[in-house]
Amino acid sequence: MDITNPEALTKSRLTSLRTKWSEPDRAKGKTWEFDGIPYTPDHWEGYNHETREGLNTFGCKTFDDLVDKLEIKLGRKSNVIDLMGGAYFLESPEKAQSLTGIRINDKDQEFMDVYGEKTDIYSMRFKKIIQSPNRKVIEADILSNNGWNTIKNSNLPLADLLVCRPVGPFDVRHSVSDRFDNPNAYAGLYISLFKRMLTLVNKKGGVIFTETPDVYSDKELKKFFDETDKVEGSHTTLFTVPDEDYHWGGMKRRYAVIQFKG
Repeated sequence: MDITNPEALTKSRLTSLRTKWSEPDRAKGKTWEFDGIPYTPDHWEGYNHETREGLNTFGCKTFDDLVDKLEIKLGRKSNVIDLMGGAYFLESPEKAQSLTGIRINDKDQEFMDVYGEKTDIYSMRFKKIIQSPNRKVIEADILSNNGWNTIKNSNLPLADLLVCRPVGPFDVRHSVSDRFDNPNAYAGLYISLFKRMLTLVNKKGGVIFTETPDVYSDKELKKFFDETDKVEGSHTTLFTVPDEDYHWGGMKRRYAVIQFKG
């Protein structure tokens, strides 16, 4: 399904949704600290803490640990993609062969404006990530075909680890364009985005950590990923973030961990 197809979403609704999804980027200087800032490896705003239930399935506490394990499994360093994020979640980015963030606007400079002159351990950790030579950020709007063309033309290596933790865009506040929308109208949109995400992943041993949209029930998610596993030959584990503070509007934040056979 083409996400710009009017049968999936009206143009005005897609425009409204894009505006809501890019909310943290519209306010100049608002750096959106949920984008994986590594204050400490297990800080509650970071990727490691929120997805720890999924990391536990690999016997890992951090994504740095997981990258180490993937290197042993693959016999080489991993290519890592942060879809809808700035790729700040690896404390030691040199462990990866490549580290790529894909988000609507590159926020590196805004973070450097905040931390660039500081010499505390947290700021130094963050600057190390931003300045890593194997890391880059691709600016792309994934709600547009042009955005996906930008990604395709970037000649990215297939991701051995892809993490999608958009937070806002998948929760009930941002997953519909206004309070009168029927959430079911967006089912096709998320399926289309998921299919496009799969084109970025190494199907021979790759791993995906992805937040799942609130518009789906637990039963619908299980059915969807059971069907996906049959088609892709993958294995998916679903988990709910255990911390109540992550939940919103009666919905619980959930993730899928998808493993492709090597």
